[in-house]
Amino acid sequence: LKTAAAYYAQAARAGDGEAQRRIAGLYERGMGVAYDLNKAFSWYRRSAGNNCAQGLVGLGNCYAEGKGTVKDGQLAFDSYKRAADLGDATAMLNLGCCYHNGIGVQPDREEEIAWYSKAVDAGCAAACYNLGYAYEEEGDASRDLARRAYEKGARLGDESCKRKLELYQ
Repeated sequence: LKTAAAYYAQAARAGDGEAQRRIAGLYERGMGVAYDLNKAFSWYRRSAGNNCAQGLVGLGNCYAEGKGTVKDGQLAFDSYKRAADLGDATAMLNLGCCYHNGIGVQPDREEEIAWYSKAVDAGCAAACYNLGYAYEEEGDASRDLARRAYEKGARLGDESCKRKLELYQ
C-alpha cells in the first residue's frame, strides 16, 4: 500500500481529483500512510474543488462526523448535494439521511423518500433498505412499497434487505 499511496500522492499533487480522493481515503484509514484526519480532510477538499463526486461525498462525511474539521451539518448537506448533482448515488442516499435526521435541513419525509428513491434508481443497494424503512414508518398503507424496496435491495445483494424480506414472508 505504501507504493500505491506514493503514486496517488504524486497524481494528487498534480491536481487529479480522483487521486486526491483516494489519498484522502488512505489518510482517513491509515492505510499505506500515517492515520491523519486533518490530511484526509484537506485532500477531500482539494478533490471536491476538482468536482470529484466521491471526493465531495468524502468531504460531506468529514463535515457530518467532524473528521479533521469542525462538525457542520450545513456544509455536509451542501457537499452531498453537489455530489448528487454530479450523479453520485451514495450522495443521494446521504441526502435522504440528511432529510431523515435534519442534518443541514429541516426533517422532511417527502424529500427523504425522494432522495432515497433517486439513489435506488441510480443503483445504490443500501438505499433500498432506507427507502423500505421510510415506507414502513408511513404505516400499513405503504407496506407494499416497503416490501418492493426490500425486494429490489435483495436482488442487488443487500443483506439487510434480505433479512427484512424474511419478515414479509
